[in-house]
Amino acid sequence: MKKKVLIGLVIILFLVIIFGITYMLFLEKRNNGISLIKDNVVIEYGNTYNPNIEELVDLSKYKFINKQEISIENNIENEKDKDYPAVGVYEINIIYKNIILKQKIEIKDTIAPNIEVLENIRIDYNTDLSSFDFKKYFNVTDLSPTKELVVNLSNINSSISGEQTTIASVEDIYSNKKEIELKINILEKAEETQKEKIEKQEQFTNNATSKNSGTIQGTKKNDVKNNKKTQNSSSNSSSNVQNSSTNNADSIPKKEEPIWCDEGGKKHWQGTGKNEHGYYKTWDAAWTECKNYMKDMKSGNYAVKECPCGLFYFWVEEN
Repeated sequence: MKKKVLIGLVIILFLVIIFGITYMLFLEKRNNGISLIKDNVVIEYGNTYNPNIEELVDLSKYKFINKQEISIENNIENEKDKDYPAVGVYEINIIYKNIILKQKIEIKDTIAPNIEVLENIRIDYNTDLSSFDFKKYFNVTDLSPTKELVVNLSNINSSISGEQTTIASVEDIYSNKKEIELKINILEKAEETQKEKIEKQEQFTNNATSKNSGTIQGTKKNDVKNNKKTQNSSSNSSSNVQNSSTNNADSIPKKEEPIWCDEGGKKHWQGTGKNEHGYYKTWDAAWTECKNYMKDMKSGNYAVKECPCGLFYFWVEEN
């Protein structure tokens, strides 16, 4: 009898052990079947990611899970001086009993920079575009560092006035590129002011090449002085007559006439200075008069020059 009882107990114990092992294997298989909603997550740069257990595991599929037994290890840290993580790859660990589930998080920057045009771009006629500062007309914003803004100059011709269209583009360090259509206004060619015109003529005078110049020798200085006095007297008389004529003409309405010689006026740009004499239609005529003027001089310097209007004059200075 005792032997039968002992055998029965052994059988029961064996069955309990078998059941226990089977149950443990069942629990292990069940727990190993737990999976995450997403194994890989991509987050746009500038956002944060702090998920809770419901966002990581579908608890409706695993009702046996006790949330108190789950812990989350999040190693995502914010970038220095910012409230969001830097671009890169991170990992979150979900720990349940002896099971560790890993979720891969990738922070990416996929958004192109923003370009804001601050004001209308107006460029003077015939400006050297390669040295023109376009940057001051734009405001470029992006979470990531950006490269230099580029304006396509091949579509712009500064020697043609009017509105022209081109492309402005900028790219960040992650190759996100933004392009915008840009309208540029090339201003009309400005009319020369009287001051600019005088400066241009003075430059012309300085750069003019004398057709003949040199040093002369002669004998009579007194004759030269007499000639100068005669010319000065003649010049003063001519000036008085001209002033008188001008005063009389003021009372008579008339059309505005050009002033400067190269525009058809009577006022010459050159040839009215000290020791200058003119005017002559040809260089030969001016040279002939120059030689006559110098024939009694002992020594001096001379030159034959041309006024912008095309008439010639000579300059003589006695030593």
